Formats: sequence, C-alpha cells, structure tokens
Amino acid sequence: MSATDAAARLVEPIRFPDTGFLRLKQLLLFIPMSRATVWRRVKDGQFPKPVKLAGAITAWRAEDIRRWMQECP
Repeated sequence: MSATDAAARLVEPIRFPDTGFLRLKQLLLFIPMSRATVWRRVKDGQFPKPVKLAGAITAWRAEDIRRWMQECP
C-alpha cells in the first residue's frame, strides 16, 4: 500500500454495511458500548441476539443492528 492509499484510508469514513455480518470488534466501531454492555444487553433482551456462524464464531446480522439503531430513542 502506498502512502497515498494509506492517507486516503485515514480520511475515508467507515460505512455501516447494508447486509452481512459484524463481529463484536466491528460492531463496537458503530455503537457507543463496551463489550460487557453489549453482552449484558443481549442477555436482558435489550440488544439483538448474535448468531453462531461456526464453532466459536459469533456475529450479528447488519440488518438487525441497523433496525435496533433506528428504533433507539
């Protein structure tokens, strides 16, 4: 990657995906919560439940998170 490419990536805003899956690390880029708060809210039914993709791989559907963000006050 050239210096120009790297500089362009720094100013490029991160877009929330329209579809697909988000791992917890990616999810935290878009919501102002800690990992512990996400899991606590999932447990309490206040946040969308993740899906198991394989083994220990857990992710959230982008569509579910987008809907949750739109419904938040």
